[in-house]
Amino acid sequence: MFIKVYLVCYLKKMKPGPKPKHTDHVALRIEPDLRKLVEEIAAQEERTMSQMMRILIREAVEAREKKAAKNKTT
Repeated sequence: MFIKVYLVCYLKKMKPGPKPKHTDHVALRIEPDLRKLVEEIAAQEERTMSQMMRILIREAVEAREKKAAKNKTT
């Protein structure tokens, strides 16, 4: 059992051990086309919708931070 879990973690490049705890909730409405796109991306990466949404939100925030930092320096 441990080997199987470790192998899955290795293949998905995850650290073995307890999962991070996500305690806050956000609810929002999105267009059906956008949801379908996110579902397709999640399926390609073998992730859940929740995982994919967290990743996309984090990437968007990081991109905005980089853009803001670039604007501050110019």
